[in-house]
Amino acid sequence: MNPACANVSRTVLSDRRVLVVDDEVHIVELLTSILEEEGYEVIGASSAEEALAYMEQYAVPLVVSDIRMGGMSGLELVGEIKKINSSAEIIIITSHASIESAVSALRAGAYDYVLKPFDDIEVISMAVKRAYEKSVLVKENADLLDQLSEFNIQLVKANNRLKNLVNRDGLTGAYNHRYFQEALNQEFVRAKRYGKRFSVVFVDLDDFKQINDTYGHLVGDQVLVAVTKLITKSVRDVDLVARYGGEEFVLLLPETSDDGAMACAEGIRKLLSELEITNEHNSIRITISSGVALVTDNCDSAQDVVQRADAALYQAKKMGKNKVCAAK
Repeated sequence: MNPACANVSRTVLSDRRVLVVDDEVHIVELLTSILEEEGYEVIGASSAEEALAYMEQYAVPLVVSDIRMGGMSGLELVGEIKKINSSAEIIIITSHASIESAVSALRAGAYDYVLKPFDDIEVISMAVKRAYEKSVLVKENADLLDQLSEFNIQLVKANNRLKNLVNRDGLTGAYNHRYFQEALNQEFVRAKRYGKRFSVVFVDLDDFKQINDTYGHLVGDQVLVAVTKLITKSVRDVDLVARYGGEEFVLLLPETSDDGAMACAEGIRKLLSELEITNEHNSIRITISSGVALVTDNCDSAQDVVQRADAALYQAKKMGKNKVCAAK
């Protein structure tokens, strides 16, 4: 092994590393001299086994190896190196008599081969230079792909934030009126095409104006947020909760019968009647009134379902509030 092997003990190595593998010391010394003049950091190894031990410890970008050595051959070394570091570039040193083996090495993943004896040392320098430039380009490409992947992740996150800004109510986090209308129309088309059923539930806070007048709009906002959280926790993931306007909310319940929708609305009504909303100054209790409507074959449009649910809500208010009524 030539003195260049002392570099093996270093844990921090440059990107211009070249591992030279040959069981002939004078070949290692010659290649070390040539490549160091070109600005490479050369590490020598006297066998394929020693080279693999080094490759296991350090990610060397470029290897120059003789194809015929005692023990493991250069051809076998190519395959083992590729298992350790698939991006490593490998140049095979061969004689005219071993060209066939060199071609086999290329098929196994080697980048190039050079012939010995070395009639022109510039051939070695150029082969190493080309291999090094390729390794740099491959690394830059990988880095760009990583950056692009990270950019795409950030873009998806930004788009999701934008969607939330566009589709969500700024105060409560529930979906807004526009998004509800879009989802409602899609659900109506699906129901008509596939014979599915869905229900709409209108929820209105009873006497909410009195809360704003008594406690102020900041407390009113606190109440709306608390109501939204409870309603959202009370429905399925596939259900949609939207703020329809002011203190009125609307629920879109896919594939839900009128009995199922009534049970859902009644459960929410009961939970909200038991809810106590407190802050450092006040303790507030609320009630809600709800109207439930199921899409039927008689509905000509999605708005027919909405109007029927709204009429049922009006009936609940008329009956004294804190009630759930089904559309007739």
